[in-house]
Amino acid sequence: MSILLDRSGLDRLEGTGIALANRLGMAQADLRRIERASERLERSREELLVAILNARDSGESFRDIARAAGMSHQRVHQIVREKGRPQ
Repeated sequence: MSILLDRSGLDRLEGTGIALANRLGMAQADLRRIERASERLERSREELLVAILNARDSGESFRDIARAAGMSHQRVHQIVREKGRPQ
Protein backbone atom coordinates (compact mmCIF):
# COMPACT_ATOMS: atom_id res chain seq x y z
CA MET A 1 0.00 0.00 0.00
CA SER A 2 1.39 3.38 -0.90
CA ILE A 3 0.41 6.76 0.45
CA LEU A 4 0.75 9.88 -1.60
CA LEU A 5 1.19 13.13 0.27
CA ASP A 6 1.31 16.62 -1.07
CA ARG A 7 3.83 19.03 0.40
CA SER A 8 1.47 20.26 3.16
CA GLY A 9 0.72 16.66 4.18
CA LEU A 10 4.44 15.87 4.32
CA ASP A 11 5.07 18.94 6.48
CA ARG A 12 2.33 17.88 8.90
CA LEU A 13 3.75 14.36 9.06
CA GLU A 14 7.25 15.63 9.81
CA GLY A 15 5.91 17.96 12.49
CA THR A 16 4.08 15.09 14.08
CA GLY A 17 7.33 13.15 14.41
CA ILE A 18 8.98 16.07 16.13
CA ALA A 19 6.00 16.53 18.43
CA LEU A 20 6.03 12.84 19.29
CA ALA A 21 9.76 12.93 19.97
CA ASN A 22 9.27 15.94 22.25
CA ARG A 23 6.44 14.21 24.12
CA LEU A 24 8.55 11.07 24.48
CA GLY A 25 11.42 13.12 25.90
CA MET A 26 9.04 14.82 28.35
CA ALA A 27 7.58 11.46 29.39
CA GLN A 28 11.06 10.05 29.99
CA ALA A 29 11.95 13.08 32.11
CA ASP A 30 8.72 12.60 34.08
CA LEU A 31 9.61 8.95 34.68
CA ARG A 32 13.04 9.93 36.00
CA ARG A 33 11.40 12.44 38.38
CA ILE A 34 8.99 9.74 39.59
CA GLU A 35 11.87 7.33 40.16
CA ARG A 36 13.79 9.93 42.19
CA ALA A 37 10.69 10.78 44.23
CA SER A 38 10.09 7.09 44.87
CA GLU A 39 13.66 6.66 46.08
CA ARG A 40 13.29 9.66 48.42
CA LEU A 41 10.02 8.24 49.74
CA GLU A 42 11.64 4.87 50.43
CA ARG A 43 14.52 6.55 52.30
CA SER A 44 12.02 8.55 54.35
CA ARG A 45 10.10 5.40 55.25
CA GLU A 46 13.32 3.72 56.35
CA GLU A 47 14.27 6.75 58.46
CA LEU A 48 10.82 6.74 60.09
CA LEU A 49 11.14 3.03 60.87
CA VAL A 50 14.54 3.57 62.51
CA ALA A 51 13.19 6.53 64.50
CA ILE A 52 10.22 4.46 65.71
CA LEU A 53 12.45 1.58 66.79
CA ASN A 54 14.94 3.92 68.49
CA ALA A 55 12.16 5.69 70.36
CA ARG A 56 10.73 2.38 71.55
CA ASP A 57 14.20 1.14 72.55
CA SER A 58 14.52 4.34 74.59
CA GLY A 59 11.36 3.50 76.49
CA GLU A 60 8.82 5.73 74.76
CA SER A 61 5.23 4.49 74.80
CA PHE A 62 3.47 3.23 71.69
CA ARG A 63 0.97 6.08 71.95
CA ASP A 64 3.62 8.80 72.24
CA ILE A 65 5.54 7.37 69.28
CA ALA A 66 2.32 7.06 67.28
CA ARG A 67 1.37 10.66 67.98
CA ALA A 68 4.79 11.90 66.86
CA ALA A 69 4.79 9.67 63.74
CA GLY A 70 1.21 10.47 62.76
CA MET A 71 -0.02 6.90 62.91
CA SER A 72 -2.01 4.67 65.21
CA HIS A 73 -0.47 3.09 68.29
CA GLN A 74 -1.57 -0.27 66.86
CA ARG A 75 0.57 0.34 63.77
CA VAL A 76 3.57 1.26 65.94
CA HIS A 77 3.05 -1.92 67.95
CA GLN A 78 2.89 -3.92 64.72
CA ILE A 79 6.15 -2.38 63.43
CA VAL A 80 7.95 -3.09 66.69
CA ARG A 81 6.64 -6.67 66.74
CA GLU A 82 7.61 -7.26 63.08
CA LYS A 83 11.17 -6.16 63.81
CA GLY A 84 11.43 -8.49 66.80
CA ARG A 85 11.92 -5.72 69.34
CA PRO A 86 10.85 -6.02 72.98
CA GLN A 87 7.33 -4.78 73.52
